[in-house]
Amino acid sequence: MAYIDKCPRCGEPLDPNAAFCPHCGVPNDAFITELPPDGQPPRTIEQLRAWCLAKGMPLRQMRVFIGEDFDRPMAFGIYRDGPNVVVYKNKSDGSRAIRYRGPDEAHGVDELYRKILEECHNRGLYPDGEPPAPEPPGGGHPGGGHPGGRPPRRGFLSAPFVRAALIILAVVIVSRLFQGFRHRQDGYYGVPGENIIYYHYLDDWYYTYTDADDDTWYPLYDEPFDDYDDYYYDDYSLGDDWNAGWGVSDFQDSSAWDSIQDSSYYSSSDSGNSDRDSWDSGDSDWDSWDSDDTDWDSDW
Repeated sequence: MAYIDKCPRCGEPLDPNAAFCPHCGVPNDAFITELPPDGQPPRTIEQLRAWCLAKGMPLRQMRVFIGEDFDRPMAFGIYRDGPNVVVYKNKSDGSRAIRYRGPDEAHGVDELYRKILEECHNRGLYPDGEPPAPEPPGGGHPGGGHPGGRPPRRGFLSAPFVRAALIILAVVIVSRLFQGFRHRQDGYYGVPGENIIYYHYLDDWYYTYTDADDDTWYPLYDEPFDDYDDYYYDDYSLGDDWNAGWGVSDFQDSSAWDSIQDSSYYSSSDSGNSDRDSWDSGDSDWDSWDSDDTDWDSDW
């Protein structure tokens, strides 16, 4: 059996034709089964994963775990538990809300499918088609809905398009500032005298060994340091940029980084019955997806 990839969780060799990693059980994002027929929503867990990947969705960046009982905070997911299907949401405090548990797989898949679409629409992404056309102003009355035919005079700032532009500008400025704050701790860490280099990205840690032969970066499920809030002044900080002198590979050249950034492995597969060719994932700004835009404190 030819292995051409490694599992993003445990780093073990992974057959691209395997649905799950045989070592740790995590779903293989490169594996695509038959997509739902054109124009129809997914009905099975495998169809849902394939549909998302065909759309170029970076599922782990979106905090969506299809076929996986993911146990960390801030996650939507679906998995099989014996004869039942479980659809869940892990809130920001780590507690879990069960959306559905039962034998009806199609119903459970539809619940998560609709939630994924809702999250996409909230970010201006429409993988299910074009956004709905806005209703004409004024309900079709002459003069914009004013029986007299002449709308009242309005100030410049009261024009809808001006207000919308100001709101968008404010949102962009705030999101840029917040994104910079979220990423201020990202980068490389290490301890003098140890042969381990760590990399922090958003909420996750990865590590590799300076004397490793394969330069694989592995996920770390516990924080290696008690306090790293002051990133640029912390004793353990090595910096934002990779240094070849550390004796490890650049994390941003690793399969772990590729798994974080994008799951668009579908281009090498052909289901023969999908509309993937009509969808250009480059039309959607998946890289701008910020999971903190989700209301993680609600039940669903």
